[in-house]
Amino acid sequence: MIALPPARSGTLPAVVDAPWRDNRFLLEDAARWEVARAWSTPSALLLDVCPHHGGCAVVGLGDPRTLAGWLTALAGDDQAPHPSRASLARGTWARLPEATRGTYGLAPFSSWDWLVTDVAPGPRGPGEARVVRLTSPAERAEAARVVALANPTTLMTPGDAETRWWGWRDDDGVLRGVVGGRRVGESGPLHLGGIGTDPAWRGRGIASAITAAVLREGLAEAPWVSLGVREANDRARSVYLRLGFRTAGRFETVRAGTS
Repeated sequence: MIALPPARSGTLPAVVDAPWRDNRFLLEDAARWEVARAWSTPSALLLDVCPHHGGCAVVGLGDPRTLAGWLTALAGDDQAPHPSRASLARGTWARLPEATRGTYGLAPFSSWDWLVTDVAPGPRGPGEARVVRLTSPAERAEAARVVALANPTTLMTPGDAETRWWGWRDDDGVLRGVVGGRRVGESGPLHLGGIGTDPAWRGRGIASAITAAVLREGLAEAPWVSLGVREANDRARSVYLRLGFRTAGRFETVRAGTS
């Protein structure tokens, strides 16, 4: 069994080993996490956290084999984490013994990649001129209708008051595509989500135009912009890669109440 390192407590990133202190995935969310315990080595990092908005979680970065060993060791601990969800380096969950997975009471929910960029996209395309901020309740309701059509499983929705939204309108002023964004703190990087185009309008470069416009705005405010994309969504991934995003992490999310 892989030995579990001593647990640490304190604020991020001070409680983690050097390789993780500059990790952008970690830094992006550190301000909203209350870290109960951290287990860290140069090859892996496991956090038992409670986001400020509620609901405790486990976050695991680095070597999946090491993370699986640690989670297995913790499962037999009286003070084992009891998360409602866990986001782990892809390949971790399958390495846990079946009994250990049952102890945590979680099941696979999604497999996804974390993409990041600190480089602005190339010259503005004509579609970017149609991108507008959506600020009023009526505009956010419009955005919600597009999201329901185009990206119904997204975790970022216009109903979340902490998010900002942008949209692309056609010649008649009808909203055909949207992008949402959330940032932690006043100077935190923008994380994009809820990206979607009305299915009848796909293939016209709408998602690319909105994402490019929002990317420019986000990089004017912070050093990088990030987003998540499902592992199987090659079409969306190709759009993001063309805009300069690169894969900086491959994850799986397991959650309670998932069959």
